[in-house]
Amino acid sequence: MAINEMTDQLKAEIYGVAAISTVGSIHAERIKERDKALDALDYLQDKGFIDKDFPPIKSIKDVSRIIDIKSLVETIERSLISILQDQSMERGLSITPTSRCDNHCAHCETESTGKGEDLDFRLLEDADPNFLKLFQIAHFSFEGDCLLVRSKNKQGQMMDLSDYISLLYNYGVRQFVMVTKKLSDEKVYGKIQSFFQSTLDATLTQRISFNLYSPEIFGKRESLDGLKREFLPLFYAAMQTADNIRLNVNGSFKYERSDAGRSRGLS
Repeated sequence: MAINEMTDQLKAEIYGVAAISTVGSIHAERIKERDKALDALDYLQDKGFIDKDFPPIKSIKDVSRIIDIKSLVETIERSLISILQDQSMERGLSITPTSRCDNHCAHCETESTGKGEDLDFRLLEDADPNFLKLFQIAHFSFEGDCLLVRSKNKQGQMMDLSDYISLLYNYGVRQFVMVTKKLSDEKVYGKIQSFFQSTLDATLTQRISFNLYSPEIFGKRESLDGLKREFLPLFYAAMQTADNIRLNVNGSFKYERSDAGRSRGLS
């Protein structure tokens, strides 16, 4: 059944239920409630809340329910608009560029695999600019190795993570948080370095996580060489690029320096 047909059926049910009444003041109140319910039904249809599973109208309580649903939607909408208009609030957009990872890091407790999916670059190209303007921060999430993402743009050109960052920057995002655990692609990381070194109003927080309690690591001194091979190249590259570095390991670290007017720190 089409949405319009179903709405017409619901309206007929509202008319039918509201008409079963006595004369006088009760009837007048039913007429008022009927009209409010019909208005609410049109409102909910415009908002996309009406579908084939919408409950039928069987009693005057169901008529009241339609009005209450409209009131609830309006209240939620007002709250959301108020929140979205609050410019003092920093909002972060979490993005998973890829679910692929074939690094096989010694510290990792998951079974990484080179199979998975990459975020289609064209989806970001087609994103609503007004929606993306709501976010000041882009978080590239833990799942997969974001340095491995590859996807074609609308012109058929192959894009990597540096292109995702550049596109989000053009949409108004200025703060980026990147989780990488290994320098798996030096060329891509080099392009990211060039972007942030030449774009002074964009900031990068580099997060590096280690699971020191992984069965592959805990209590095994021979694993330290593997950790060094994974960690040191990435840490060195991050020191030249990131405004902040966060190490998620056992212990507490602090690192700060100033480079060309840019304050950098590690926590």
